[in-house]
Amino acid sequence: MARGTLTAPTTARERTARANQESIERAKQLLVFNQASVVIALGLGVYFYFGFVRSPWIVAGSAWLLVFLALITEGRRRLNITNTVKVGVVLLLGNWITAAVITAVAPFTYAAGLYQVIIPVIAGGPVLEQRAVIKTIAGATVMTVIICLLGFGLDDGGINPEVSERVQDLTMIFGMPIMTIAIGIGVWDAYQRREFALRQERMSNEQIRESRQRLVAAADDERSRIERDLHDGAQQHLVAVAMRLRLLRSTHNLVDEIDPLVNDLEEALVGLRELAHGIYPPLLRSRGLNEAMQTVSRRSAIDVQVDVADQRYEPEVEACLYFCCLEAIQNAAKHGGSKPTVRVHIGTGSGTVVATVSDDGPGFEAEVATWGAGLRNMQDRVGALGGELGIGHANDTDPRGTKLRFEVPLGGLQVE
Repeated sequence: MARGTLTAPTTARERTARANQESIERAKQLLVFNQASVVIALGLGVYFYFGFVRSPWIVAGSAWLLVFLALITEGRRRLNITNTVKVGVVLLLGNWITAAVITAVAPFTYAAGLYQVIIPVIAGGPVLEQRAVIKTIAGATVMTVIICLLGFGLDDGGINPEVSERVQDLTMIFGMPIMTIAIGIGVWDAYQRREFALRQERMSNEQIRESRQRLVAAADDERSRIERDLHDGAQQHLVAVAMRLRLLRSTHNLVDEIDPLVNDLEEALVGLRELAHGIYPPLLRSRGLNEAMQTVSRRSAIDVQVDVADQRYEPEVEACLYFCCLEAIQNAAKHGGSKPTVRVHIGTGSGTVVATVSDDGPGFEAEVATWGAGLRNMQDRVGALGGELGIGHANDTDPRGTKLRFEVPLGGLQVE
C-alpha cells in the first residue's frame, strides 16, 4: 500500500503547541484591528468635540475609549494559551460597554454599535464551550436591546441636533464598511480555526492509521519469521531424529522399542506443522488467498464453503483478509455456526476488495453485542489499511446467523 508522507510535527505535544501558537497569533491579529477601530472612534470623537459641540459626554466617552485602548493593548501583550478565556471575556465586555457608550454619546451610530456587539461573538464563539456560548449569545441579545433603546430613545438628544445629517451620513458611510470588514475578518478567522482543527485531526488519524499499519505489518513479519524458523529449525531437526530412529530400528532389530517413539515423533511433527501453518501459512505467501482459504476449509472442523477468485492481491491485503476470515470462521465454530461461507470479490469500480463471512449460527442482539478481542483484532487489521469492518445479520429477515464484511482498498493488483 502507498503510504503518505507526513510533514506535521511527530509528537502530540508539538502538534498541540503549534495549534496553540497559531490560535494566539490569530487572536492578536484580531486585537490589532480592534485597536485600530478604537483609534478611529477616538479621532471621530475629537472631530465632533472641536468641530460641532463641546459636550462633556464626548469627553467622557473619549476617556473611556482611551481606557479601553489601554485594555486591548495590555490584553494583546499578555495573551497566551493559559489566559485566553479570561482576556477574551474582559475584551468582550469592553467592546459591549464601548458600543453602549458611543451610542449614548452619538445615538446616530447605533447601527455600528450593533455590529460591535456581534463582532466579538463571531470571533470568540468557535473556541468557547457550549455553556459559555449560550451565556455569550444571551449577553449579546441583551446588549442589542440596550443599543436599540439608546439609539431610538436618544435620537433627539445628545450631539445629534448639533451634527448635520450630511456629516452623520458620511460618518456611517465610512464607519459601516470598517465594521463589515471586522465581521468578515471574524468569520474568516473562525473558518481558519475550524480548517486548522480539521487538518490536525486528519493528521492525527493518518498517524494512528499508519502506526496501526506498521504494527500489523511487523506482527505479520514476525509470524512469517516464526513459521520459517519452525519449518527450517525444529521441524527439520525432528525429521532428522525420526530418520535416525528408523535407521536404529532396522540395524538393531528394535521394532517394538522404536516404533512407539517414531509414532509419537510423527504426531509431534504433524502438530508442529499445523502450528507453523496456523502462525503464517506458507501457501498464503506463495500461492495466494484462494489456496490458503481452501486449505482452511479442508482442515476446518466444520463445513466451510469458499468462493474466492484465483487472483493475487497485495501481500498486506491478502494477510489482512486471510486472518480476518480465519478469525470469523473460528468465531462461527465457537458460537454454534455450522456452515460458514467465505466470499471475496473486487468492489465494482471502487478500487476495493471485499470479503464476507456469513454463518447460520444463533446470531446476536445488536443492543447487547460487544466487541471481543477477535473483533477488535479484525478492526485493527482492516483499519490499518484504511478499510472498513461491518457486522450484521446473515439475512435481513432472519435474526439467526451473522455476517462479517471486510472492505479493504487496493493500491493496485499484483500480476503474476
